[in-house]
Amino acid sequence: MGENLQNSEKNKKYDIIVVGGGPAGYVAAIRAAQLGASVAIVEKDMLGGTCLNRGCIPTKHYLQNAKRIEEIRSLKTHGILLSDESFSLDMQQIVASKNEVVSTLTTGVEGLLQSYGVEIFRGEASVHPDRSVMFGSQKFFADNIILATGSTAVRLPIEGTSSKRVLTSDEILDLAEIPKSLTI
Repeated sequence: MGENLQNSEKNKKYDIIVVGGGPAGYVAAIRAAQLGASVAIVEKDMLGGTCLNRGCIPTKHYLQNAKRIEEIRSLKTHGILLSDESFSLDMQQIVASKNEVVSTLTTGVEGLLQSYGVEIFRGEASVHPDRSVMFGSQKFFADNIILATGSTAVRLPIEGTSSKRVLTSDEILDLAEIPKSLTI
């Protein structure tokens, strides 16, 4: 896992510090390390960012399941007859399967970063004009700082959006039951 922030060397200097471990951040960190730079990356949540954890990958996993269901339904047009065309969904297993895919990919991103010698820090960063970056109580310096802080789900200040029935894109991907109806 990531390096413990409290045990890091004080005032360590890097060629590049990347703030944000999503697709832009981790790719930049890897490429810089490939080119010989000393690189650190800081991520306050999960490596892989929104895309890997709560966006592209989870939704593509669900889309693949929907395609499988559609394939089963279309088998008779290809001469394949099933004796029973009914099925049910185990949403808890579907969510667990999605989480396993996400975990595999985020672990892979971490392994790639480590294999190129990128130092990984977990926590929130603040950037200062003297080209320093604070990780917790530690101050690190860099010749270059890449800000790749990504995106987060927000609730718009619209009446009714604070209801438990209004879900963000993060929350909807972990539903344990299929809603009877859904408006997007």
